[in-house]
Amino acid sequence: MFASQSELTKHKINPHEDEIEEIKNILKNSLNADFQNNPTPENAKKIILNSLEGSKFSFQIDDGFLQNQKHLNAHLNRINQSLKNKNSDYYIGIVETLDDWKKKKIILKKPIIGKIVRFLYFVCYRILPKLKWYQFLTFNKSKRLLSKAEILGRFVYNGFEICDFFPIKSNYHVFILKRKGEPLKQSTSEGVILKIKRIGKNGKLFTVYKLRTMHPYSEYLHEYMINTHGFNEKGKIKNDFRAAKWAKIFRKYWLDELPQLLNLLKFQMKLVGIRPVSQSYFNSLPKEIQEKRIHHKPGCIPPYVAHDFGTSKESVLEAELVYMDEKLKNPYTTDIKYFFVAIFKIVFKGKRSS
Repeated sequence: MFASQSELTKHKINPHEDEIEEIKNILKNSLNADFQNNPTPENAKKIILNSLEGSKFSFQIDDGFLQNQKHLNAHLNRINQSLKNKNSDYYIGIVETLDDWKKKKIILKKPIIGKIVRFLYFVCYRILPKLKWYQFLTFNKSKRLLSKAEILGRFVYNGFEICDFFPIKSNYHVFILKRKGEPLKQSTSEGVILKIKRIGKNGKLFTVYKLRTMHPYSEYLHEYMINTHGFNEKGKIKNDFRAAKWAKIFRKYWLDELPQLLNLLKFQMKLVGIRPVSQSYFNSLPKEIQEKRIHHKPGCIPPYVAHDFGTSKESVLEAELVYMDEKLKNPYTTDIKYFFVAIFKIVFKGKRSS
């Protein structure tokens, strides 16, 4: 009996699956049994060393909890180079995610004081540690609160393959990584404006500007999310944990796409047109659709808004195909027609983003 396509893809993505599963089971059993009573970095390293002693694979264990590293990217960069020089197989460590931290703070569940404490922690442990002047003033390692998306995104950014990332009973997460290549050199914005690479006309990559609705470094997880989560019926990443909780409102009313007006001014996009998609998404499309898309400049208002085909991935693609065919036949009037129909649907029919 032949393996399914999903099974083939999964094994192609991770050829060391059985070995990684073995490491995960060993670590999970040992840490769940001995770590929660003494959750310190020293105890974590001791337990991991003892449990993997005599194993057939080589590894490097982080000396501390990852969220306590002051210069996190520099730390991960050093680990990357260390694995390269020592030719070690795996990098293993423990990190407390933002959700792990929330589970430990009972005070956050209090009606009024919980919101105040949450805001203070947000400022002290999420905003300030990312400011250079604050990093300069805090000479020692400083605690920070990191979302799961930012942690995984930083791993990819710093040249690692995410083999596994799993929770343990003490409300921490264990990561198992392999060195994939050199860390990326491109600058990454952690501010309000997000800059992401998208496919433009003639297949050229260009930078699209959006309001950040995802956690920092989430943009580097796109391929990882496709491989591990896949798409839902609307053509979006399934169970996408990269977006902030308030992001749904911004996306529903296209507020996150307002900075694309800058792309309009730079003539990289037009008012109406096909969606600017990522390289990974573009590669997932059938070849004939890829060849059609590269002849069109992306637009701020996508064709599906003017149609009633639905919001599934197939429906959105169908609307784009109809638009592209109409554009070839009527190159001067198609965008005008789609613009006014889309505005009518938004204002009077309550059409919202998919």
